[in-house]
Amino acid sequence: MVMKGVSERAYAAKSGLSRGAVQKARKTGRLVLYPDGSINASGSDARRNAMTDPDQQMRARGGWSCRRASARCAVRRGDGAAAGYRD
Repeated sequence: MVMKGVSERAYAAKSGLSRGAVQKARKTGRLVLYPDGSINASGSDARRNAMTDPDQQMRARGGWSCRRASARCAVRRGDGAAAGYRD
């Protein structure tokens, strides 16, 4: 039987995710699947982008956090106090 889409391994390689992350995305409904169980790559990319919090992605990749960008966090918190600030 010929698959309509791509396998977990192929999608992981294409999207830059680990296979475990692809399996978790499948389990939590963040992937678009064909009836044969293969992954619709373009549909899955769109769904993952719509369902993924970009702030969480920045932290996971070592991007800014409240400790590194205290001015941003103070604005986000709205109280004028910067998270991670120490005297």
